Amino acid sequence: LNGDGRIGKITLGAGSSLMIQGEGSLTGLLDAGDSGTITINSGTITADARTSNNTAGIRIANNSTLNINGGTVEAKGGSDAAGIGGIKEEGVSVGVTRNNGGTININGGTVKATGGSMGAGIGSGRYMINGTINITGGEVEATSPNYGAGIGGGSGGAGGVINISGGTIKALNTGQAGAGIGSGSKAEGEFITITGGTIEASG
Repeated sequence: LNGDGRIGKITLGAGSSLMIQGEGSLTGLLDAGDSGTITINSGTITADARTSNNTAGIRIANNSTLNINGGTVEAKGGSDAAGIGGIKEEGVSVGVTRNNGGTININGGTVKATGGSMGAGIGSGRYMINGTINITGGEVEATSPNYGAGIGGGSGGAGGVINISGGTIKALNTGQAGAGIGSGSKAEGEFITITGGTIEASG
């Protein structure tokens, strides 16, 4: 990044990679596609999908990866979607869930992610099972406004695999029926391992 850039949306093709670094800023939505990799090393990223239903600010689907190593990232999801992570896919409903959300690695930087209604802050969309979230460092604030986890599953979605070994983390459900870290409403937390970091979680 060099200077300030604005985009509508970048969607990666299968197996593609996108690396973002520099001192500038980028405003727009990012989508890793079905098997892409997005790496953010520095810069300021603003991805706001609140006006688009079922759209994540930064979408990480099955078999795709997001690496945040530095910079400042703020992402907001539309209804049914995570701020960073997955969306609600077709054919899912109460009791009919599907894996969603690839691998999200946060190793540094400042990350603020807010899900839409029914979505996790960082994790999966509505009725979807979160993938894998690894946090080793950085400052992370993840919020679901209702029914989703701050970090983990959206409404009706299990928490998937969540590993936290460092960083300063605030994970909140600020409305109804979701964990700070774990599952959304009416779902299981699944596999959560915390070995370090400074953590505030409330649901």
